[in-house]
Amino acid sequence: MDITHILTSPWFRILAILLGGLVVTWLTNLFSRRIIRATMRQIPIASQRDDKEREQRIRMLSRVFSQLALTLVGAIVLLLVLGELDIDLGPLIAGFGIAGVAVGFGAQSLVKDFFNGMFIILEDQFAVGDVIEAKEVTGRVESFTLRRTVLRDLDGVQHHIPNSQITIVSNHTKDFSAVHFYVVVDVQEDYNKIKSMIDAIGERMATEKEFADDVIEVPRVQGVKDVDAKALTISILGKTKPEAHWAFKREMKRRVQDAFRREKVEAPHARSKQQQITIAEADGADVL
Repeated sequence: MDITHILTSPWFRILAILLGGLVVTWLTNLFSRRIIRATMRQIPIASQRDDKEREQRIRMLSRVFSQLALTLVGAIVLLLVLGELDIDLGPLIAGFGIAGVAVGFGAQSLVKDFFNGMFIILEDQFAVGDVIEAKEVTGRVESFTLRRTVLRDLDGVQHHIPNSQITIVSNHTKDFSAVHFYVVVDVQEDYNKIKSMIDAIGERMATEKEFADDVIEVPRVQGVKDVDAKALTISILGKTKPEAHWAFKREMKRRVQDAFRREKVEAPHARSKQQQITIAEADGADVL
């Protein structure tokens, strides 16, 4: 059989097209992860994550790019094969175009979900295990895909949020957490005495076995936040490792209250009827 005839036959060209598509797909899978890994290492924020978590993100992005490449290569291979079979591609391409427009309108939110998910990964906005606030929901990130984020709040309720709806995200456990609260006492109290008491409590707790490994900056009095004719509002601030601030803050507030009771530190209205010291969160007051 004439080798020239074989090489120029439509079936040989179809075979070559299929093999070429497989090679392109294989090369895309081979180099996509390397390119994404090199890109993420150039992003200072993303490089702060540990190796296991960064590899998980790289695999996720690589899988997405591989699927996109496979879809694109598959479509091109299909059109080339149909062309070799002498099938009129004009009506087919027109039909695909109409279908693509219809699908595009219907999948706009889905496309937005995927793009937002990619930016969340590249910008390292949050990761599985972080405690975040998104779409007026605060909870721990249980799972994350390019399409949606799953949060579990303190009541155990699971929330599924499409990534396209996450326009503002607040990460409570990124890099470090803050121990921040206010103490409100009577305006006649000695500020220096109270500052010494609170600072001593923070320094003592920072050396205890339960908290020593978690403290980054010892919580201390930062100064007077507010003062009026009746009350003195004092700000306390420190840093811990992510998530360690809740336990530290609860225990420190308890010890501050005990110390105030021992030293008979008076609340703003103690000279009338109320006998409570107000210890407030940084974003609101909780009367203990």
